[in-house]
Amino acid sequence: MSVESFEARLRALGTEVERVADLAACRAVVAELVGTSRALVDEIPGLDGLDLVPPKDPWDAEVGISEAFSAAADAGAVALVQAAGSPRRTSLLPPHHIVVVRAGRIRGTYQEMVDDVAALDPPPTGVQVVSGASRSGDIESAMIHGMHGPRRLTVVVVG
Repeated sequence: MSVESFEARLRALGTEVERVADLAACRAVVAELVGTSRALVDEIPGLDGLDLVPPKDPWDAEVGISEAFSAAADAGAVALVQAAGSPRRTSLLPPHHIVVVRAGRIRGTYQEMVDDVAALDPPPTGVQVVSGASRSGDIESAMIHGMHGPRRLTVVVVG
C-alpha cells in the first residue's frame, strides 16, 4: 500500500491530512496550524526552532505536536511511542493533535506497524495507536467527540 492509500484512509476517518516535501515545509505547515495557540511539543528531530507559545500548565494546551514512530496505510493509523521526550499528555490533553509522519515510516499493514514497535529494544514505556479524533458513543448511541482525547486530528506526511 502507498502513502496515498494511507492519506485516503485517514481522510475517510475524518482526519485532516497535509502532505509536504520536507521538514522545512513541515515546520511552515505546523506553524500555520498552531498559529498563536498554546502548544505542547514533543522532541521531534528536524522540527526544532518553531516559535510556539508553551502553556504554563499542560492542561491549558490547545495543540499537541508529536511524531509517529510508524504508521499503517490499511488502517489509517499511527503508532506513537512514549519516552522521556514524548510523553502521552502531548497527544491526549489538547483538543487538537498534530502528528508528523515521515513517509518512509508508513507501512502497508497494521501488522507491519505493530512489528516495527515490537522490534524496539528496549521496549517503550507506552504505545498509542491513533486512527482519528476521539469519538465515543453512549448507551443511546449519541456520538461524543473529544471525550477521551483530542476532538481534532491533523496528520502531516513528510516526504
